[in-house]
Amino acid sequence: MRSIWKGSINFGMVSIAAKLYTATDDRRVPFHQYHADCGSRIQMPKWCPVCERRVEATEIKRGYEISQTEHVILEETDFLSLPLKSLKQIEVVEFVDSTGIDKRAYADCYFLSCEDVGVKAFTLLLKAMESVNLVAIAKLTYRDREHLSAIRPYDGIMLLQTLHY
Repeated sequence: MRSIWKGSINFGMVSIAAKLYTATDDRRVPFHQYHADCGSRIQMPKWCPVCERRVEATEIKRGYEISQTEHVILEETDFLSLPLKSLKQIEVVEFVDSTGIDKRAYADCYFLSCEDVGVKAFTLLLKAMESVNLVAIAKLTYRDREHLSAIRPYDGIMLLQTLHY
C-alpha cells in the first residue's frame, strides 16, 4: 500500500518520521451515466456562463466567494505561502485521556506508521500511550487543509482520526 502523506510527528523536542495510509474505503459503487442509444459515457463539461464556452481544467482556478458579486481568485502559490506550521508535520498539541473524546467527533480514519529510522521512538510512543490510556490531539495539513485530529493506539497499531469540530 502506498502512503498518502509523509512528514513527521512532533511533540516537545521529539520528532518522528511518519507516513499516513488510508484505513477505510468508501464502499459506494461509482455509477456513471451512459447514452441509451450508443452506450457512450456522458461527459460533464465545465462551462463559463460569461464567455459562453466550455472551459478546460487548465483554465480553472480556485477562489472564495465574499458575496454574490465579489470573489477572490487564488493561485496555487497562495496556498503554499499559508503560514501552516503543520504543513509537513503532525503537530501534537496535547495528550488527553481517551475517554475525553466524544465518539461522534471522530471522522476519517488513517493508519499511522513510521519510517525505518524512527521505529524505536514510534514504538515507545505507542506503548506509552497504550499503558496510560492517552490520545494525542494534533494538527495535520492534508489536501490544502489543516485538520484537527486524534492519534490513538488500537490493537498494537497507531490510528490517526480527523475530528469534527
